[in-house]
Amino acid sequence: MKQIGSVITGSETGKRWSTGEQPGATGSGGRQLSNVSDPATTLPAELRTIELDSLRHWMEMPANTLSWEILHYGAEKLETAANALALACSQVEQALPPVSREEIVDVLGSMAEMLQVSVPSTLGIKLYFGALKDMPSYKFKAAAFKLIKTHKWPKLPLPADFIEAAKEERKDLDQFITRLNRADHRVKLALQKLHSRS
Repeated sequence: MKQIGSVITGSETGKRWSTGEQPGATGSGGRQLSNVSDPATTLPAELRTIELDSLRHWMEMPANTLSWEILHYGAEKLETAANALALACSQVEQALPPVSREEIVDVLGSMAEMLQVSVPSTLGIKLYFGALKDMPSYKFKAAAFKLIKTHKWPKLPLPADFIEAAKEERKDLDQFITRLNRADHRVKLALQKLHSRS
């Protein structure tokens, strides 16, 4: 059985996307680069191996930017962005898979040991997995860690406890994925409009 520490991993801190400038360097506007992280420019630790810097512009567009407002970029630039965004969405999906049965078994086994209660039967594990299989692994791990710190009763948390605990966890990844999906959708819509005009 894995120890809890080996099952629930991952740093919640991100790092700044590379911009080709050194921290503290001034740009042509004479403005200092900020050292303060914000969800638009912070890359979550789980995604550091994915090259996303070229998509920064598209992901930082305000949420209320409409697809027709970006038609002025032209077909070539929008096609390039659409391909890059599609690739990034695929890579992010692969980097952030849904929770596996093994992860659920490991966490429940560790929690059962900690609480000195029995591990669920095969049918019980099947029910846990059925209820949690759509949860991203990063959410499950964060929820499990939260429950380890807050669970007070000598029984295993139910699937509903994991779902509730996951709601507010890993906002960095949630916001990043929302921005990426919004950029992908916006560029695809703009391309559709562009093609329908020709």
